[in-house]
Amino acid sequence: YPDLDKKLREVLASGGSALRRYALNHVREMGDKGKAYMPLVRQLLAAEDARVRYDAVFTTVTLMDAGQLDFLRETFQKEKDPGVKECALRCITVIPTPPVEAFDLFVMGLQSEDEKVRETASKLLCKAFKQYFGFDAKQPLPVREAAIKKWREWFASNRAKLQWHPELRKFIVPGATPKPKAKGEGDAKE
Repeated sequence: YPDLDKKLREVLASGGSALRRYALNHVREMGDKGKAYMPLVRQLLAAEDARVRYDAVFTTVTLMDAGQLDFLRETFQKEKDPGVKECALRCITVIPTPPVEAFDLFVMGLQSEDEKVRETASKLLCKAFKQYFGFDAKQPLPVREAAIKKWREWFASNRAKLQWHPELRKFIVPGATPKPKAKGEGDAKE
């Protein structure tokens, strides 16, 4: 399409929500070439429609070369919409090699006022660190705080040993390396 660049810029700058979301998806699929649109994508982080902000966060993290965790932490802290906060948590999984400090952002999610955000943070935290400390997003604050305390204690005692395992997409303690899943095994059962 000869006018694709011009059209994408127009839609990102002034299109309706549905068109902007479609354009953001296209920009993500462009990979490195999509980086040329980052100034327009970043402007959409302040869009009125939360769904556009969600896609703008996802697109930004996908196209960034560095600093993703800082961006996600800032987004989580500033954002009011629970869906976009969940996106910030989920986008940690988009970082090719997430830093172990991602733990802190997941804990921020566990402390959220929104139950769905807490639930998402708990699932992602358990999956990323292969641990479970009885956190239940529906429980009263004192019960949740007790589970968060257990998470923090575990993290403090294991932080220095934790390493990212790219095949498993999890942080592991060396020596406790689980075997990778065989083809055909996996997420459908989990």
